[in-house]
Amino acid sequence: MTLSDIKICRNKVLREILSRINTWDKGLETGLHIIDLNEKDLTKIKNYNEIMIKESSNLASDKEYADLINQVLLKMKLFLKEMEENKKILLDQKKDLGKHNDIRTNYISSGLEAKFIDKNV
Repeated sequence: MTLSDIKICRNKVLREILSRINTWDKGLETGLHIIDLNEKDLTKIKNYNEIMIKESSNLASDKEYADLINQVLLKMKLFLKEMEENKKILLDQKKDLGKHNDIRTNYISSGLEAKFIDKNV
């Protein structure tokens, strides 16, 4: 594989990462899947860069790569911020469910017997 081929593959992987983030449906499960796929792709990019460094290639001279990596970094920050917000929403919903269960448990297990007052006495 030539250095030109490696550059093309590396930029293609970056475009795939951007595409995944841009088409994210804001769902938590799909977000986690995207994170998993992006981690694998970032490992590929790291390997491509290591090969290029061994071949004495100047990574800084690739403007297309620099532009793509900056776009990926920006999108990933926004993506991770939204995922964190989704996490907070889910945790709040979980707390609310717990409160509902606590109220029900306290009501049922109060142990007090019902008392009726006879007003005719």
